[in-house]
Amino acid sequence: MSEITYQDENIQAAITPKRADILDGLRRGQLIEQAIQDPEDDLLRQAAKELVYPDVIAGTEKCEIVYKDKTLPWPLPFDLFIHLPGELGDRWVEAVYELNPTWALGYQDEAKKKTSESTSPD
Repeated sequence: MSEITYQDENIQAAITPKRADILDGLRRGQLIEQAIQDPEDDLLRQAAKELVYPDVIAGTEKCEIVYKDKTLPWPLPFDLFIHLPGELGDRWVEAVYELNPTWALGYQDEAKKKTSESTSPD
């Protein structure tokens, strides 16, 4: 996967998503567990913290984001991640799921559906 770039009046970003290995999968699991152990009061924040943030962080090889001339830390803290522009977030998530489709929500349901369709009698 090629690098994702994004720029607006405040942010310059260059992000390289990756195909996850076993260690990345474990890192993702650890971030999910941390989100469960430290829940947010707001359900949308909790959903992002538990379902999206771990995938993006674990599925990224390199991330350089400059906000108003200040380089943001990597791994990007959750509270900074959720305030990124929507377009950047959407492109980043899409790229991670393209390389790691089993992480995408609904993947298991689609896989089961395809399996049952291929094994059902005609």
